[in-house]
Amino acid sequence: MTQNLEVPNEQQGTAQQAGKYLFDNKQIPKTLVDATKQRSENNSISIVTPKENGSYKGQVLLNSDVWLVQLVGKEGNTAVVHQKKDIEFVGSSLIERNEHKKLNKADVQIHYKGEKARAYPWKKEKELHTSPKETAKATPLTPETLAAAAKKYAETEIKNVKSRDAFLRHIEGLGKSIAAPEKTAPAQAPGRQAEARDERPQER
Repeated sequence: MTQNLEVPNEQQGTAQQAGKYLFDNKQIPKTLVDATKQRSENNSISIVTPKENGSYKGQVLLNSDVWLVQLVGKEGNTAVVHQKKDIEFVGSSLIERNEHKKLNKADVQIHYKGEKARAYPWKKEKELHTSPKETAKATPLTPETLAAAAKKYAETEIKNVKSRDAFLRHIEGLGKSIAAPEKTAPAQAPGRQAEARDERPQER
C-alpha cells in the first residue's frame, strides 16, 4: 500500500523564513570535514550547518549515528551537516534505511521547523527534469539538436562501436535532409497561368 507523506509545500508560502545557524561550524569534527571532502572528491566544497526553519534537498553523502551530511545545490558544491538527533525520518523506506545504516546516496528533503526537522524522500528526477513532451516543445528540431540527442542516446544505449557509428551516420544524413529540404518549383498565380494560355500560338 502506498503511503501518503505530508511533505511541506514550499510553494504555498507557509514555510517560515530561514533564521540563524543551529550550531557553529567549529562543532563539526575535523574527521567528518576530511571525510566530506574525500567522499565528494572536492577539497573546496563549502561545508555549512543547517539554519532554523531551513529546507534542504539533496543526496546523502555521509551517514553515521550522530551526523548526516547532505549535498545540496544544482552542482552539489555545498554540504550541509545535520545533527541526527534533530531529525525525524518520515516514511517506511527512509526509516528502514536509517535503521540499517543504508542512507548513503538516498535523495532526501529535510525541512526544519524551528530547530527540529523532518526528513522525507525526495523525487529528484521528477522535480529537476522536464517531461519529454515539454522538452520537445521547448527545443526546435534542427540538425544540431538532432545530432546532440542522437549522440547522447548512442553513448548510453548502443554498446557496439560499429553499430553506434552506423547509427550516428544515419542520423547525420537525416540532419542534412532537414537542413536542405527538397526544392519545389514555385506555383504560378492564377493570373499568370491564364496569360500563359493566351500566349500559345493560334492555329491558322
